[in-house]
Amino acid sequence: MSKKVIDVIEGRYRPKSDEVDVLVRCARKNKVLLHFLRAAGIRSGVADEEERRFEATINTVRKISEVLKGTEYVFFKFVKPIFYVPADIDILVEESYVGRAVRALVGLGFRVVVLEPYTITLTKEVAIVDIYTHPSIGGSLIYIDGRELFEHTRTIDFYGVEIPTLERYAEVVVSAAHAVYKEKLYTLNDYFTIRRWLSRRALSLAEEVVCRDALNLSLRMNKQIEEELIEAPYRIPLAIWSGVLMQKLIKDKALRGSSMRILGSLFSSRAGSLLLSKLTRETY
Repeated sequence: MSKKVIDVIEGRYRPKSDEVDVLVRCARKNKVLLHFLRAAGIRSGVADEEERRFEATINTVRKISEVLKGTEYVFFKFVKPIFYVPADIDILVEESYVGRAVRALVGLGFRVVVLEPYTITLTKEVAIVDIYTHPSIGGSLIYIDGRELFEHTRTIDFYGVEIPTLERYAEVVVSAAHAVYKEKLYTLNDYFTIRRWLSRRALSLAEEVVCRDALNLSLRMNKQIEEELIEAPYRIPLAIWSGVLMQKLIKDKALRGSSMRILGSLFSSRAGSLLLSKLTRETY
């Protein structure tokens, strides 16, 4: 079904009435629901709700950008080549500005619910914001040095408000690394980001931040999805995931340097539940 979702989004296929529900479920799991509904011309309660969620996200981003003025930050894993509603809003903040950023969000009514070495999660009603100093696994294991990403930023107009975000080629690298190293799950959201925005600069940056194995694996999964050999979301087999993570551990100083932090939390109940979730879930 994921190949049909791709074909609908790219205008090559119109879904039949008896397959709309199953394609909607597939698009939702793959984090491409809004774009799918718009491309298919579906008008329904599901479509109305997704549009409302999209508008709410725009409004939240507008408020966040206003209170974070003067802070060194960038939205990431956020702007993609498709329309979608993110489950949470991810912000990379330069380490010396983290306290200021958290206070600004608390001033908007957010409250801190998770505090980890490299990640702080805040919530307000249904809105979730994750503040990162480094993209990390479990908030403790760095898979990309955040300082490197600040060298690859741009400012865009996001529905009437200027926001800092990553360059497209950097989003390619982050999408691949996030899917492979952290989530162990590959979605059509990742597929479209990598297929549409892949460039020589993305390949070069992947080498610099030691994520080329994750990008190469993502490109193979893209081909397998197109040939209908695998279905997305695709849970990356444990043997493959552990292999690429081990290679990164060998090559990447940032990952090795943070690896000792995680040892103390490996046997916590939260760590156990997170690991079980990543090994069994269909989406996130």
